[in-house]
Amino acid sequence: MSSPESERELLLNASLDGELNAEEQAKLEQCLRDDPVLAQRRESFAQQRTLLRQALTHGPGNKLDRDFADRVIQAAIAQAEAGGLDRSHPLIRLARSEKSDTWAADTVSTGRLRWRQAGAAMALAASLLVAVFVARRSLEGPR
Repeated sequence: MSSPESERELLLNASLDGELNAEEQAKLEQCLRDDPVLAQRRESFAQQRTLLRQALTHGPGNKLDRDFADRVIQAAIAQAEAGGLDRSHPLIRLARSEKSDTWAADTVSTGRLRWRQAGAAMALAASLLVAVFVARRSLEGPR
């Protein structure tokens, strides 16, 4: 069975959520007038609710930077290594694989960059060929 205190908190939250019917709301308002501690608790809940909503609202100032996830992972790995976790722990295995994959990742990203540059050069060459063909056709006139 729940305690009267937790029932009051449920009523306060339901009131803030607008879930009480008129009779329940009137009863709660009377309790708030009779009990200043309860009224203060309701005000505290309302403030917490406002702060949580503000914190969860994604505004331009609340966006995570690009490196956030990497920093969190690196911090977790550093803490795992400092804590002396077993070699089979996922964070320790990740740290080992990152160290061995650094060269491979650099090679792959360099290769991708070269392919992108080659693709851009081919697209430019194709565009120039089309432009020359169209210009030549327009100079020759209709046949």
